[in-house]
Amino acid sequence: MRRIIPQCFIVINSARQTAVPKQGVIPQSIIVPSAPAAVPAMPQTTTFNIPALDCPDELALIERRLRGVPGIARFAPDYLSRQLHVEFDPAQTDAASIVQIVSAAGFPAQIALPVSEMQPSAAADENVARPPRSMIAAGLLLLAAAVVRLIVGATIWPIAALAIAATIVAGVSVATAAWRAIRLRGLDMNVLMTVAAAGAIGIGDYFEAATAMFLFAVSLWLERLSLARAQRAIRSMLELTPNVAHRLSQLGASAEGEIDINQSELQIGDRVLVRPGERIP
Repeated sequence: MRRIIPQCFIVINSARQTAVPKQGVIPQSIIVPSAPAAVPAMPQTTTFNIPALDCPDELALIERRLRGVPGIARFAPDYLSRQLHVEFDPAQTDAASIVQIVSAAGFPAQIALPVSEMQPSAAADENVARPPRSMIAAGLLLLAAAVVRLIVGATIWPIAALAIAATIVAGVSVATAAWRAIRLRGLDMNVLMTVAAAGAIGIGDYFEAATAMFLFAVSLWLERLSLARAQRAIRSMLELTPNVAHRLSQLGASAEGEIDINQSELQIGDRVLVRPGERIP
């Protein structure tokens, strides 16, 4: 007896392979399991230290630079700590690329260390408290121009030279920030102050240009000083938090034990023991 072996052609589809029978052949189908769907990467949040981030104007410029970067979901600024919290898709970008993009825009940045590893810098606080040399030099030039003007009673070329020099010395950092904003197609107070000082010099008001630029430099220094004081106050409050907590655990039906753990290991619902004179974790 002859045995008929079924024959068929295989048609491959994306999810299955279907047998197309010949005439007189029983249809057969072969199911090929599809490849497992790729699991999307969980968003990652990284904190970056940006020393120049102190107001919404700088944030708007950084936002212009990061707007076209794929993978960045959102970011939140912390002006007091001068940090930027960025949430991004690690499958499309990474923290190192974000640092390069922000730094290329004129805002030096670096990945922030965890809070537990951050060490307060006394030298940095001292540098902020000390007036910048450029501001002191501009003030001395402006004072010299004012003295000569009071003595002479008119604006002569030495007064104009001293006033222009004071404007340039006090406005170097302002003009640099203004150029950064122009490159990023933005308009901030640095651009306005630079245009105002240049316009005053153009119409011959040398003393007014130097005065405006010097006072603006003083205001920027006072702003940095106030932020540094606020940061010191926050650090002093964080130092009050104890490092060790006495967690109570159940040892038996009626007995309780005490375990010393790091305060970061506490969870919601834990019971802790606070002795007289100790701080609450």
